[in-house]
Amino acid sequence: MAMAPQHIQLLQSFRKVIPPLLFDTHKGEAGRIGVVGGSEEYTGAPIFASMAAFRTGADLVHVFCAKNAAIPIKSFSPDLIDSKSFSDDIGKWLPRLHALVIGPGLGRDENILSNVEQLIGILRKQEQPIPIVIDADGLYLITEKPHLINNYENCILTPNIIEFERLYEKVAGAKSEEIKKEDDKKKLVQKLAEALHVNVLMKGHLDTISSPNNQEPIQCGIEGSPRRCGGQGDLLAGALAVSYYWAIKSRDKFEYQASNSEKSSITNERPHYSLKLTPAQVAAYAASTLVRTASQAVFNKLGRAMISADVLKEIGPTNKPAIYFKSLVIFKMNKPNIYAFPQPILTEEPSTLLGTIRNFVSNIIAPFQQEYRYWPWTKIGTVIVVCVGSYTLYKYLPGPYRRYYMSSTKNFSLRYNKALHLEKEKLFDELKYVKIREEGRRLQVVEIGAAHGANMQYYPPHLVEVICVEPMREFEKYLTQTLRQNPNVQCRELLVGSAENISVIRDNQVDAVVSTLTLSCCKNIDQTLREIRRILKPGGVFLYMENIRSPNIFFAAIQYLCSPIYKLLFGISLTRNIPEHIERAHFNGGITQHIFIAHGIPFLLSPHVSGIARK
Repeated sequence: MAMAPQHIQLLQSFRKVIPPLLFDTHKGEAGRIGVVGGSEEYTGAPIFASMAAFRTGADLVHVFCAKNAAIPIKSFSPDLIDSKSFSDDIGKWLPRLHALVIGPGLGRDENILSNVEQLIGILRKQEQPIPIVIDADGLYLITEKPHLINNYENCILTPNIIEFERLYEKVAGAKSEEIKKEDDKKKLVQKLAEALHVNVLMKGHLDTISSPNNQEPIQCGIEGSPRRCGGQGDLLAGALAVSYYWAIKSRDKFEYQASNSEKSSITNERPHYSLKLTPAQVAAYAASTLVRTASQAVFNKLGRAMISADVLKEIGPTNKPAIYFKSLVIFKMNKPNIYAFPQPILTEEPSTLLGTIRNFVSNIIAPFQQEYRYWPWTKIGTVIVVCVGSYTLYKYLPGPYRRYYMSSTKNFSLRYNKALHLEKEKLFDELKYVKIREEGRRLQVVEIGAAHGANMQYYPPHLVEVICVEPMREFEKYLTQTLRQNPNVQCRELLVGSAENISVIRDNQVDAVVSTLTLSCCKNIDQTLREIRRILKPGGVFLYMENIRSPNIFFAAIQYLCSPIYKLLFGISLTRNIPEHIERAHFNGGITQHIFIAHGIPFLLSPHVSGIARK
């Protein structure tokens, strides 16, 4: 099963390939999917696969089925494009399709299977073969004739355990008893992927995903439903076709992790994990997560009465950032009552004050760590000790506290930049694509909560003119120093005031607004978002990166307890559901949000959102 960091990387990679919802896109850009299946006996399977593709995000879905299955399939939904003649129509539509699902409800009629065999032959002759997902009776054909898809790079087979045993027995020549005796099914899946040189997603209690070329197999262990009603595999096939097309189309956006032999430039330590991803792995893991989570939601409502049609209805509400947010903030392992907490990359040396406190706390809570070793006791204890000391300083020594606040904020910003350097670079790169109507003019950007100018290094050089908004005038000297170090960024002025009221800036005046760890600090987040939307020009963008509240009850409870002290230390609230605030702020141009775990900062701040909202 994918461990927490691996799970995070896979879903983060998938978010990068999801096409944004924009008003200037055209029908079909998000995916034109074909489903080859449907016979007189089985009309439900292609419907499930097709509608799951729609619910995942495809624009158009075309069903190629047997003639006597066309009317039942077409009558299910007017959204489906249905062909009454499989052999005649598919050649006409094939050049327009982005991906194919082959097999749901296909049946085993010799003429139909012969047509499918010819279709795969046509696909293989294409200059760039489109992605295909082969499921159900499509796998029966492949089991009989494995050479059909041998070396088809953009192919994913989705067998269940029984279909896998038959296919493995045919390809590898192993006996069924030998396959069942093998405890490590990951090895078998990898061997099949290597033998056929295709991608394999073996469905089961853990979905095992493997790609050829010695890729490390991964497993999706997100809790699904114990109810095994028919049709759930068809839903997965449809969702997978769309995800696979997106992943292949934007495969250049994948971020390959450093190898285990490399060391972190920040800590001089080896990274926590290393995983080189393929489009098939990213797409399969995302589709599996989506269908499993939808199934779990339906089972929690209906229990034993659930059917696949109920899961289909749930895919729509499930397929949004919030569902991945739940699985990212604290990833539930496949063992009872054990959670994998995000671990910081940065560590303090024992010689520092914070390091000494950590050692002290570790010795005190050592007995508890033996019994509850999965809890981050050292971090919890350190936070409590530091917070109590800071509150005492705030209460009885306000002068030193203010100097401490300024210094600690600057130090924290430097640490934050090191930990989230890549995320910030990606976010600020979006400024390069903001359209400016007047040619030759610099991009007008307002940064709220500029503080000492930690973001100045990320602005595209010679492209922007920044107006800094900061409530504390004392930060002006720090900001001036930072601007000297970044001469390519032009700062037009510093406005001393709160983000809730920047009336000095007219309506529809600026091209972009930037906020990092500011929405979690301002007094009234909704009023701040109204001001941001007011000053943005039509088509302007709001870039944000903020810490957020965890949906996990235990994690959120700790955040609520520590939030008042964090407010004193850094002015940051730990308990705001910022994605929800932004979604209801009426950014009609669309919102693209990326939920992730930030490593290298205090773990209570680690749940993060990064995104772009367009006016």
